[in-house]
Amino acid sequence: MVEPSITPAMARHIEIWTTDRLVPYAKNARTHSPEQVAQIAASIVEFGFVNPILVDSMDGIVAGHGRLLAARKLGLAEVPVVVLGHLSEIQRRAYIIADNQLALNAGWNDELLRVALESLGADGFSLSLVGFSDEELVTILAGDEPEAAAAVEEEAVPEPPAQPVTMPGDVWLIGRHRLICGDCRDTVVVRKLMAGASANVAITSPPYATQREYAPSSGFKPVPPDEYVEWFRAVVAGIESVLATDGSYFLNIKAHADEGERNLYVMDLVLAHRRQWGWRFVDEFCWRKTDNGWRLAKPLQERMGTGVPLLPPAADQVPCGGGESRVGRLLRLLARQPEIELWERAPGDRRARRRGRTARWQRQRWTTPGSRTPQQRNRG
Repeated sequence: MVEPSITPAMARHIEIWTTDRLVPYAKNARTHSPEQVAQIAASIVEFGFVNPILVDSMDGIVAGHGRLLAARKLGLAEVPVVVLGHLSEIQRRAYIIADNQLALNAGWNDELLRVALESLGADGFSLSLVGFSDEELVTILAGDEPEAAAAVEEEAVPEPPAQPVTMPGDVWLIGRHRLICGDCRDTVVVRKLMAGASANVAITSPPYATQREYAPSSGFKPVPPDEYVEWFRAVVAGIESVLATDGSYFLNIKAHADEGERNLYVMDLVLAHRRQWGWRFVDEFCWRKTDNGWRLAKPLQERMGTGVPLLPPAADQVPCGGGESRVGRLLRLLARQPEIELWERAPGDRRARRRGRTARWQRQRWTTPGSRTPQQRNRG
């Protein structure tokens, strides 16, 4: 065995420190946007805290400022740390720069990268967790065809045709399904879609308030939070006009947070359903997703001890058939939604009371993959 001519210093162990002990470098020239910190946080939740924070002998951070911000965003009390006690003061200041810049000097084999990303996507992995923006992913996956990437961007907002194929009020029949071009806040439109039939389940994912930007070409103007409840009243009226007496509907929405404070317009909406419009609030569900939405919610739920039930990983794989086919379709459809709120008509007759028992069974069924089917229960 040939002895190396140079023996560099090596970290021999990893320590676990509290985040409060770490001291960020006041003159750190590296910046971390909120978006990038969110990416790091999502990576930590998905892959684990696999890259320890590097510190000097005075508890000062040498490398890992972004990881500390992400850890605090996730509410982590402790993080893995490697102490670089061998660095001189000059070496410490130099390595703070070198650690960031040396990685930037590396490149990519574009073809191998494209193949790797395509393979991950085919396996159902969310590419949002690997660090590239949507625009970068489009370019990378286009490979040697930059025109294809440009075409995708152009197709995102096509010019309206002179003679539209579909006009407001048109109903398309797709097998057993019906699709209407119209405003879901217009009760006439909703009734036309249903053609006299009643819905047992309604699923709605309304636009958020002003927390998201919408394309100007959509014609939709975000609703201010203080006007959201009144704006939503028409949505509820449309659902109520076609929902069966024992029907329920799911509301998929979660308010955003600004500067550490959660916006309250969704809570106002919950209270309006119950106190103004007579609906019965059954429960709130947090559904498991493949991207960072649910994964960021899970440690918060565990840390805060909230009462939001988290769906088990196998819930969307429960075999469903026969009498519970509707539940099976719901599971397959909703398993990738971030926040679902289940509403039910306020009890007023025997069917409403019977529906209350069904709702309790459904909640148990969706949170317990091994429970029996309705047919099995009927057979004793």
